[in-house]
Amino acid sequence: MALTIEECLDHVNHALGGPLVGIDTRRVLDESGRNLLSLRPWEFMKRPPVTLGFTAAQSYIVLPSGFGSIVTLEYTQGLSTRVIQTTLTQIAQYRSLLNIMPGYLLYVSPVWNPDSGGVPQPRLEIFPTPQSTDATALTMIYRPRWIDSATSDQTFIPIPDWMESLFLQLVRATATGYQMNNMDAAIAPVVKGVIWAAAVRQDEISKYIHGEVRGGALQAAMDGQDGEWLLRNQALPPAAG
Repeated sequence: MALTIEECLDHVNHALGGPLVGIDTRRVLDESGRNLLSLRPWEFMKRPPVTLGFTAAQSYIVLPSGFGSIVTLEYTQGLSTRVIQTTLTQIAQYRSLLNIMPGYLLYVSPVWNPDSGGVPQPRLEIFPTPQSTDATALTMIYRPRWIDSATSDQTFIPIPDWMESLFLQLVRATATGYQMNNMDAAIAPVVKGVIWAAAVRQDEISKYIHGEVRGGALQAAMDGQDGEWLLRNQALPPAAG
């Protein structure tokens, strides 16, 4: 059963023994959602690949509505090209070099540009500036940010069912934090509790695990010994006749 905004509002009233006075209760829900997404890079927040396009002579790319962070970003056809994520400062330095960087490298950095209403909106600064338009030049997997709750109380909270308990705990803690003016003390037990651990575990088992990290000094030494053992025990080539 999906969690609705109405149910979350009921939990606020239940936690406080009555309505939250002086503060919009929907702000409690949205702050809880933003805190939930910022506490951990959740696997369930990864979105399917989307394509991003180049516009000729434009030094940036408009990102999807609700963009939060990049997971992967590559050329859609990238046999001889590469995307490198860097800082805006580094891109500014490259731009000052009069486009002497190799054309097969694309440097990118997300920035937040205020719209006409002053609300920062994400876009992707790029270098070098493309000379032609290509609507599907790049392919990106990303995590969105939290979008403010809809006006209808019957709208579902955009989380999987196994995250509902954790989200409700954050909603109740956030409401209590406002009521008692002790937000940190109210939320801290949630992220240290059993419900948090269960949600993290469920989120983790949804992704493929590559196993233990390999390639360190100890592993290299062991690999070297294995190779020597194989070399000592392999069959010798035929002797010259």
